[in-house]
Amino acid sequence: MMDEIQFSDWLTRNQFNPTTAALITRIRTSEPTRRVQGGKSNVTGRYLSRKMGHTVQFESHKVELAFIREYEFDDNVLEYYDQPGPIKISYRASTGRQTTVLTTPDFFVIRNDGTADWEECKVEQELERLAEKSERFVRNDEKQWRCPPGEEYAGKYGLNFRVRSSAEINWVWQRNIEYLSDYLQAPDYPVGSEAESFLKALVSCRQGIFLSELIGNSERFTADDIFQLIARNELYVNLHVHPLNEHDKTPVYTSREHSSISMPTAPTFESSVTVEPGSTLIWDGRLFQIINCGDENIYLKNEQGGVTPLGNNEFEGLVKIGAIRGLGKGLSNNDICELLHGKGPMAHEDANRKYSAILPYLSGDVPDRPSSTIYSWLKRYREAEIRYGYGYLGLLDRKSERGNRLPKLPAESYNLMQVCIDEQYLITTQINPITLYGHYCNECEKKDVIAASFKTVTKVLKKLDAKKVENSRKGFRAAYQLDVFHWELEMTTPRHGDRPFEIVHLDHTELDIQLVDSVTGNNLGRPWLTLMVDANSRCILAYILSFEPPSYRSCMMVIRECVRIYNRLPQNIVVDGGADFNSVYFEQLMAFHGIVKKSRPGAQPRYGSVLERLFGVTNTQFVHSLLGNTKIMVNVRQVTKSVNPANLAVWTLPKLKERIGRYFAEVYEDLDHPALGESPQKAFERGLAKHGARPMKLMRYDESFIIGTLPSTPKGHAKVIRSRGIKINNFYYWHELLHSATGLDVPVRYDPFDIGTAYAFVKNKWQRCTSQYYARLQGRSEKEIAMITQEIIRRRSNHNKKLVINAQKVAAFIAETQDVESELKEMRKAAEIRKIRDVKTERVENEADFPALPYFDNDFEVFEEI
Repeated sequence: MMDEIQFSDWLTRNQFNPTTAALITRIRTSEPTRRVQGGKSNVTGRYLSRKMGHTVQFESHKVELAFIREYEFDDNVLEYYDQPGPIKISYRASTGRQTTVLTTPDFFVIRNDGTADWEECKVEQELERLAEKSERFVRNDEKQWRCPPGEEYAGKYGLNFRVRSSAEINWVWQRNIEYLSDYLQAPDYPVGSEAESFLKALVSCRQGIFLSELIGNSERFTADDIFQLIARNELYVNLHVHPLNEHDKTPVYTSREHSSISMPTAPTFESSVTVEPGSTLIWDGRLFQIINCGDENIYLKNEQGGVTPLGNNEFEGLVKIGAIRGLGKGLSNNDICELLHGKGPMAHEDANRKYSAILPYLSGDVPDRPSSTIYSWLKRYREAEIRYGYGYLGLLDRKSERGNRLPKLPAESYNLMQVCIDEQYLITTQINPITLYGHYCNECEKKDVIAASFKTVTKVLKKLDAKKVENSRKGFRAAYQLDVFHWELEMTTPRHGDRPFEIVHLDHTELDIQLVDSVTGNNLGRPWLTLMVDANSRCILAYILSFEPPSYRSCMMVIRECVRIYNRLPQNIVVDGGADFNSVYFEQLMAFHGIVKKSRPGAQPRYGSVLERLFGVTNTQFVHSLLGNTKIMVNVRQVTKSVNPANLAVWTLPKLKERIGRYFAEVYEDLDHPALGESPQKAFERGLAKHGARPMKLMRYDESFIIGTLPSTPKGHAKVIRSRGIKINNFYYWHELLHSATGLDVPVRYDPFDIGTAYAFVKNKWQRCTSQYYARLQGRSEKEIAMITQEIIRRRSNHNKKLVINAQKVAAFIAETQDVESELKEMRKAAEIRKIRDVKTERVENEADFPALPYFDNDFEVFEEI
């Protein structure tokens, strides 16, 4: 990203007028004008741009995110800004009406070559659809998409407007950049000198050695060493052609020059004959197919499978005298499938019988004259051979084309039937087919039109799209259950990633079980389970069990747990649109650690199928086998006192956490997963071994990391008051070093699970501060304090006056209620959570192996909603 001096030089060098310079300056200094929203099928999110130094929004992870990666690694791109502000464009619709709209392009891109563009990113199919509706998007003679009204607006300032289509995206390169991202972010991570020299020597001896062979001979090096050298361009792989995750298909070279190996080409002749494998030829009235074009010979295969070699000179001579003539490649597989469409097994058996009968005559083994039937079959075979290149197609019968297949009723009957279906059946009143048929007959009688039978009407109803019918009659949520499975027929980035820690899913669910207090035995209700699951291996990376509903606190705790266990964080996190995942604290944590947050569409659970399925399996396989499970509550009218889960509950939160942890480790992760063909644990270990452990991503689970996961106040800082300290959430906190910062604003953070302590950044270090009521607040969570505050307000509400809640009143209330805490349900829930929570710093044995975490507060800007 350019500083002010570099930007001024760029403007001067490219001679922009003052108006254009002011426009570009305004875009550079402004925040995004809108926050992207997820629709019914697009996955939105934020990408941490190291080129820009802040997060960048994307509206689709299959379109905008792909172009963001291009901008990020394109040396010609100096800066790019998402949602740069609305522009006014005017265009003519297909109806001829002039339309003027305000539209916000996806990006504004500044390039080193002196150009600056607004860029609009669209799916290719959407561009084709929009092109039919208006003149906003058109294709030029080079088949490239343009936006004439956008170009007209940009031209006023001497700038450009580009339309970027999804068809431009090279998904092999995108996949490889995602695969190498950990190594690209740490280019200085060391590779052992012995491993580096050995790898370069091995590849030099065997230019084009496959990646699988390199990794298979990893006695002196690791897979991480190979990928680190590829990321540095010290070993060469064509990232635009070969996907790195397919090791057995990816050749490795020492440089780009060594990859340019000339391959022998097939000879060419000046004739209409296409000389390449697959081409069909006629030689002396018989059919031949070219199967190989060598340097000296061309090999032909006849109908019986025999192979005849011909020298190139001999073949050329036969072509020149017309003895050999070409038929091209014949039909493609798609064309053949289209011709075979509608031909059932009986038709195929009949064609096979005919072919067996004429085969002796085709080979010339039968001297007798064929019968008229055989002669007819031979004629059809020869005609199909010339027409299609495959004589067998001429032997297929045409019974499906016989008979009168035109509609028997007049067109008015069918038109009126369709009108009745649209106006009476495909509406929310949900009438049945009989009632629909009554409406239809009445309309036919009014207009003197012959009515179709009820059977015909029901046949038409059965041919309607089931999802469209359900959507029209019951709404899109009901229709979602009938949606077809989405097949990705074109290779993009894989849904579940190529390796562990590439994509993880994070979500919450309320378990189907009632828990009791471990002290009093009182019923405390159902607990919430927060899971973080690796999408590639289906391995559970971390989990949190708590009574607290979904919040940013449970999100941060499960991220802490992941680092405590594995000492690393994932590359992408997929979440839903809940408020807990859109909090400033959660987004700041994602931005600092370079994690791409992807938000799946609302009311589309299949986008989180990895996690949703695990929630279901956990409930059905484990929770529903425990006393106090709430499965029976599905039929609540059948529940009696003797079978009510609230009366049968015996499990406590600490005991359930222990057992569910053992279930995940000993049962779920040890059983073969149907989508993997192996257990999640084995898939996880195999993925790390195959794709690299990536040690540069390891981090310490220490006090520095824990502080990094703590939230701050809305302002992010607090003023140090003499002799009292800093004030956070109505409480004062003190540390002896705050004396030196009196009157200054210092960055602050607080622990939502221990409101008795807070942290202030003083003298280049986070200092642990204690509350004025530390003895009473220690171990109390932020939620408990909120409940206490509400209780005080309820007690004083009869005064009908505005009540100011301060720390003294809260602390006094805690002291008052400590003796009867066991009787307060919400307090007991918090007490149960404290029994299983360990927020003490856990240091790693060998801290030298992990990189230190720097201070962060304003390193990356996280855009808030405008």
